[in-house]
Amino acid sequence: MSEAYFQSPRERSAPYTVSEVNAGISHILSDTVGTMLYVTGEVLSCKHAFSGHVYLTLSDGVSKISAVLWKWAVPYVTVMPVAGDAVCCIGGVRVYEKGGVYQLDLRNIWSVGLGNYEEMLEQRYRLLAKEGIFAEERKRPLPKRIRRIGLITGEESAALYDMVRTIHTTAPYLHILVVPAVVQGSKAPESLVRAVERMNAHAQVDLCILGRGGGAKEDLSAFDTEAVVRAVAASEIPVVCAVGHQIDRSLCDLAADLSCSTPTAAAQAVLQRCDDTEGVVEELSQRLVSSMVALWQQKEGKYSAMVARTTFSKYIRNIARRAEYVHSLEERLKRSCAALVEKKHHSMLLAMHRLHGASPHAILRRGYAAVLRDGAPVTSQADTAAGELLQVRFYDGTVLVRVEKEDS
Repeated sequence: MSEAYFQSPRERSAPYTVSEVNAGISHILSDTVGTMLYVTGEVLSCKHAFSGHVYLTLSDGVSKISAVLWKWAVPYVTVMPVAGDAVCCIGGVRVYEKGGVYQLDLRNIWSVGLGNYEEMLEQRYRLLAKEGIFAEERKRPLPKRIRRIGLITGEESAALYDMVRTIHTTAPYLHILVVPAVVQGSKAPESLVRAVERMNAHAQVDLCILGRGGGAKEDLSAFDTEAVVRAVAASEIPVVCAVGHQIDRSLCDLAADLSCSTPTAAAQAVLQRCDDTEGVVEELSQRLVSSMVALWQQKEGKYSAMVARTTFSKYIRNIARRAEYVHSLEERLKRSCAALVEKKHHSMLLAMHRLHGASPHAILRRGYAAVLRDGAPVTSQADTAAGELLQVRFYDGTVLVRVEKEDS
C-alpha cells in the first residue's frame, strides 16, 4: 500500500510537499495498523484541558507516546488514570498532518496497578524514611535574621526571576547569591548535588531555596533521586524546597527543612519568617554613610581638577593663600557630615523602635489577644453567638474557643 503513496526519485521527478508526505504517512498507518489496537504502559503525565479533553503521555520505560482522550469519550472510560498508574488502553493511531506528529486516540482505559516509576519511588521513600531522612525532628527552624539568601534553580528561568523579584520588592537590603543548576534531564541530579555542595562550601548564606517551576512528572524526577534527597538532608544550611506547582510533591520536599508549593511562595515564606529590624537600620545607615562619602569625594575631585587646570600664576598664588582657609572649611564640613549622620542614625533608630512597638505582634506580646472568626477580626461582644467557635490569637500561636454564654 505504501507504494501507492511514495515513489523513488527515479519513478517521480517532482518532489513531494510536506503536506503530501504527512498525508501519505497518515494513510499508511491507517492501512497498516487498522482501526483499533491495545496499548499498555505507565502514565507519565495526565493533563485535563479546559476544553474537556484529556492529554496523556504513556511509556514502557524505553519509549514514550502521546495520547488523547476526547471530551465525548471521557464519561465512558472505565478509570481516569493519574501519573504513575499502569494502564491498558484501546484506541487508534492518528496522524496530525498539520503538525507532523502522531498520537493515540483513546476510547477506553483500564488500570492495572502502579507503574514501575511509582513502585520505585515508593521503595526509595521507604528506604530513606527508615534512615530518618524525612523525620520532622531532624528539620531545623529558619533563622530569624537573614542577610544573605542562596538560590539554586535553572539559569535564566522563570522561577529565578520570580524569586529575585519577590525578594527585591519586599526586602531590597538582602543579598542574593544564585548558584545555577540543571533542573531537568539526565544531567540534573549530579548538577543539583554539586550546587548544594557548592552553596554549603563557599556561599556563606543564611539559608538556601532549592526550586524550579512546574512540569510533567518526568521533568521533576531529578528531585526524587536518592543523591539529591541525601544532599538536601545533609546540607548544613537550612534548605527551603519549592518544586513545581501546588499539586507537585517530591522527595526533596519531604527532606527539606521547609517545603512550599511554588518558588514564589518559598521566597514569601522566608521573608515572612524574617524579623530583621536591626538589619534594616544597619543597612540604611551604611547606605547613608556611603552616599555622604561619595558626595564628598565627588566634590573633592572637582576641586582637585579645577586646581590642576589653573595655569595662571596669580590663581595659584591666590589658592595658596586660601589653602589654610579651605582646609578649615574641609574640617568643619567633615564634622558637620559626621554630626548629621549621627543625628539621622539616632532618629532612624528611634523611629524604628516606635514602629516595632506599635506592631500587632508587639502588642500581642504585651498580653493582649485578638479574637478572629475565619481569619477576620471580631471587635464586639455583640458580634458573637453562644456555641460558636472562635480563634484567639496570642503572640506565639492560636487557640480555638467556644462561646459558652453572652455576658451583657
